[in-house]
Amino acid sequence: MHYPNPPLQFSIIPNRALGVGVILVITQVYQDEDTLDIVEVDRFPCHNRATAEYTKRQIIAANK
Repeated sequence: MHYPNPPLQFSIIPNRALGVGVILVITQVYQDEDTLDIVEVDRFPCHNRATAEYTKRQIIAANK
């Protein structure tokens, strides 16, 4: 089955493994008539939320 490229979704979550910093999680959601597939594209560890937001803006700009 062929899906059109859905937009990327971004989440910023705390890095519990290290106890410091955050992780930028990039996902895509493919929705069919009866199924919903959530695919995790990548995870980027970042020093803080500002770095994660900056990385997010760079990824959005690169995908335009």
